[in-house]
Amino acid sequence: MITAFLDQVTSRLAQAPGVNDWLVRQVQMTEHQLYLIGDAPESARTVQNTELHITVYNDHAGEAGPVRGSSQITLLPADLPRLDDRLRDAVFMASITNNPPFTLPGPAFYPAVETADPRLLANPAATLRTVGDAIRGAVQAERDVRLSSAEVFLRERHITLRNSQGAAGEHHGTNLALDWVLMAGHAPDEAERHNSFKRRRRSDVDIAAQVGRDAQQARDGLRAVLPQARRGPVVISGPALHELFLPWLVHTGAQFHYQRFSNLQVGESVFASPPQGDSFTFVSDGLLPYGSRTASFDEDGVPRQVTVLIQNGVLKHLWAEHRYAEYLGVPATGAFANARLIPGSTPLADLLAGDDVTHVVAFSWLNPDPITGKFSGEIRLAYQRRNGTWQPVKGGAVSGDVFEAFANARFSADTQFLGDYLGPEAIRFEDLVVAGE
Repeated sequence: MITAFLDQVTSRLAQAPGVNDWLVRQVQMTEHQLYLIGDAPESARTVQNTELHITVYNDHAGEAGPVRGSSQITLLPADLPRLDDRLRDAVFMASITNNPPFTLPGPAFYPAVETADPRLLANPAATLRTVGDAIRGAVQAERDVRLSSAEVFLRERHITLRNSQGAAGEHHGTNLALDWVLMAGHAPDEAERHNSFKRRRRSDVDIAAQVGRDAQQARDGLRAVLPQARRGPVVISGPALHELFLPWLVHTGAQFHYQRFSNLQVGESVFASPPQGDSFTFVSDGLLPYGSRTASFDEDGVPRQVTVLIQNGVLKHLWAEHRYAEYLGVPATGAFANARLIPGSTPLADLLAGDDVTHVVAFSWLNPDPITGKFSGEIRLAYQRRNGTWQPVKGGAVSGDVFEAFANARFSADTQFLGDYLGPEAIRFEDLVVAGE
């Protein structure tokens, strides 16, 4: 949706001194918001805004030859009278940044994608009320659990992209973002379960099921004890899996290879020793229907696509933003999109077999080192089988090496969709360390 604001800015950019190339992303957003405190609505409102995210590029001489610098600014319509000053500042910042020269993407065919849910757009105010009532009703149906607070955001965004090389595209998407806190027990013995997630489509949000899982985890938190220290099989499921993919994302990126931080080689195994687990296939999917990172193009204007990064344990391709694709001489795939893993053939229930297994459903934090793959995550809630029954545990930590762990991993046949991830609901790692009592 082109606006006079966008037209005025792009016209000025084309004539601005020191601007050798430019990229503009106009973001028009309408957001409907509902806030619940306890079991009652606290407020509802609608917010609209338009922003321009501008990148200017300046070519200048470096010590070893021509270089290119860039800088970013964000403009609101109220900033238009100061546009010349803002652009001068941006050009100055770009002029003191030295990168090897690179170009911008030109005109391209952008694929049609499914990112806007008609159900969310039909009557946003009614949808907010319905979702709020569904949250309250689901919590009321649970025993010994109460709603502390909840937020419901329904967002509609129109993105218009233009650059100095003729790239032009438009994208329309929706998001339903939910955030709630459930409480079990009473002070001083209380347990909290906080959940925050978003989906593009209403039908991808099962409020009753999610509240049910969260309520059970809140109740289990009341009787959780420190885990027993063990070394052996650990099953990680649900959103707790998410951060484990970071080292794979980084090591399959062209920027990381250009900077010589990765030892992985295209056409070779990603594992240091022969893998013993299920076949590992890792995909960047920019066309996944209603994926959180699905779009017709990335932030540089590169068409979104599906890129198989690792296939059966072998590095096949790198995901490459336009700049680093030029540096390495590889095809530009665009920025990393939605993560997709090929599931295994084992039911989740079978992955949980064994007397020494630990099943993690939530970490307090999990930050794998993106280079080494080493990680240690504090357990927010997990379960350990003791004397034939599952005991909730919290505290302690799970640690290991992502690259070694995936070489001996089994993926569930059960799958889950988390907005920016589609793949196994759970992964069993056979040799991780659980720290505890």
